[in-house]
Amino acid sequence: MDSIISKIDTLSLTDTITMVKDTIQTKKTLIEQIQVSSSSSNFELIGVISGAVAALAALTAIFLTYRSNKLDRESRRPYFTLSSPGFKKISNNLRLQITFENNGTHPAKKFKGEIRIFQDNLENEVKIDIDIVNDIPANSPTPYYNDSVALGNNMPKHFIFCKISYLDPILRKEYNQEFFMKWHGVKNGTTHPDFVQIDTNEKKIVEEYIKNNA
Repeated sequence: MDSIISKIDTLSLTDTITMVKDTIQTKKTLIEQIQVSSSSSNFELIGVISGAVAALAALTAIFLTYRSNKLDRESRRPYFTLSSPGFKKISNNLRLQITFENNGTHPAKKFKGEIRIFQDNLENEVKIDIDIVNDIPANSPTPYYNDSVALGNNMPKHFIFCKISYLDPILRKEYNQEFFMKWHGVKNGTTHPDFVQIDTNEKKIVEEYIKNNA
C-alpha cells in the first residue's frame, strides 16, 4: 500500500481523473463484448467485472482524499515574510533589524540563516549568521538585530541577500526561503532607513554573485 500511495503522490489531479475515465471505459467495453451472449456464465462475469471496477473506483476515491488532505496539510506549513527591514534609530546609534514573521499555521523550529550585505560593485561583503533555538509559532514576529552598526557619512548602494531554513515539526519537512533586497546607502550623512525590493536584473546580479561566492 505504501508503494501505491507513493506513486499516487506523483500524479496530478488530471492524471487521476484520466485513470478513472479509462477504468470506466474499460468496464463499458468489456460488458458490451460479453453481452453479445446471454448465457448465465457471462452474466456472472459481468457481475465480477462490475465489482472489480467498483473496488477500483473506491480505491481512487481514497487516493483523491489522501492527496487532498496532503495538500491541505502542506498549505499550513510555516512561511516567512520580512517586516520593515533596515536601519532603526535607537538613542544615538543605528540598529540593523530584520523581523521575520511566520505567516503559516504550523510553528517553525531549527531556524537558521545568513544575511549577506555587499556594495553594488560586489565588494566589501559582510556576512551575518542567524540561529534561533526556540520554536517560532504562527503569527509571531521574530526580530534579528545588531546594534554595533557604524556607518560613514557617504556610503554607496548595497545589496542584501538573506537565506533561511527551518523545520515544520508537524510535517517533519525542512523548507528554505530566499530574500533579495537593496539599501540606498548614506548621502551627506543622511541614511536611507529601509531595505527595499530589487528588480529582475539586480536579482540576476545578486544570484550570480552568490553562486560564485558560496
